[in-house]
Amino acid sequence: MGKVREPSRKSSIEKKEHIIEIGFHMICERGYHHVSTVDIAKKAGVSTGIIYQYFQDKHDILLAGIRKYSDLLYSFFFDVLKEETDLQKEFFSVIEKILEEGIQNYRATLAIQQELTSLKYRDPEVLYLLQEKEKEVTKALDQLFCERKMQVAHQKEKVHFLVQFIPMFCRDCVLSGSSFYEEAMKKEVLSMVLCLFGECKHCQKLREEA
Repeated sequence: MGKVREPSRKSSIEKKEHIIEIGFHMICERGYHHVSTVDIAKKAGVSTGIIYQYFQDKHDILLAGIRKYSDLLYSFFFDVLKEETDLQKEFFSVIEKILEEGIQNYRATLAIQQELTSLKYRDPEVLYLLQEKEKEVTKALDQLFCERKMQVAHQKEKVHFLVQFIPMFCRDCVLSGSSFYEEAMKKEVLSMVLCLFGECKHCQKLREEA
């Protein structure tokens, strides 16, 4: 196997990106252990020699795919928060919309979500990349919360909790296949998040009495 090279020409860069796209989605749809480098080359319309010019092996393609596509797993947070909103005043409706968008996002990325969840417990490099993405998203969301006039004690830690917990809630709703479960859990999660950020009626009353 020759030395892996980084493409410089536009056509070569596009070819490498095409291989990442095809390979990553094949791995997520079929499962990592059910896809070979030969399969990826055939689907991408290139020779295996071309694959090995840009990647050490299929694991290399997987990691490149995670770096490229992991934003999809958290895009719903930013899709909702990109609107200019006073988060302090509209917190309930914003979180409710994040939950709804999160469920739709999980359905749309189901294959990616399930394969990466499986792999991260067995592959330290996959786990590391996903943890780094989680930190990156937490930092960006915390900044957005501040820009949207939401500032509470230990805010970064609470935002990090949302980044971890809401995708798990979305997963459970999608995999349960029950609309009743989805609505019931949504109410519980909303209540918990409102309390976490001190925005439930009980917390507001305590603030007024303090």
